[in-house]
Amino acid sequence: MLKFWAPIFLPLAFLGCAASLNEGATFPPKYYPSGPQPRTVPACAGLISVTVTDGRDNPGEAGRRFEEQKPASDYPIKMTGDAMAYVKTALEDILKRAGNPGKGPTATTLAVTLDELYLEEKTYVNAEFAAGVALEVIISVGNTPCWKGDITGQGSNYGKVGSTESYQQTLNRAFENAVFNMFRQKKFREALCGKCASS
Repeated sequence: MLKFWAPIFLPLAFLGCAASLNEGATFPPKYYPSGPQPRTVPACAGLISVTVTDGRDNPGEAGRRFEEQKPASDYPIKMTGDAMAYVKTALEDILKRAGNPGKGPTATTLAVTLDELYLEEKTYVNAEFAAGVALEVIISVGNTPCWKGDITGQGSNYGKVGSTESYQQTLNRAFENAVFNMFRQKKFREALCGKCASS
């Protein structure tokens, strides 16, 4: 089970004055490991390739930030750069940490559609962060679809208000959790070895 940082509340006198919040925020996504090692790629699996498409209705928005005492007044959080390149890099790096490519003979392709990406920042003195992702994943062996599933992942964090690192880390944890949830499914692991079944 993935474990995320729990919020730590310190006395106001120790942390200083609460930061104001009156504008949106932007950040460049960047993947780096933020959680424990994912489950190992099955020994019977071969090379896993990843393709990514964007299925979101509003890809320009990444989430919202708001003050704890004023939840009705929020401001947008946006990601800069190529979101699909980030998602592809994140998934490829997580799979590599899990042992891709495996030593088996079956090469597969993960066709991933990003259905949802959401980041939330609740501020007071410091900030609580939460992120969620929803993916549609299709495993193909050659040109033949082998397995299809809807996967979700969540991440949380605590840190400085408006922190780029906290945005990145929280989102990375959500993608790591999504891959962990994929590997928990027996039919997903079997499809990586060429044993096809419907989800």
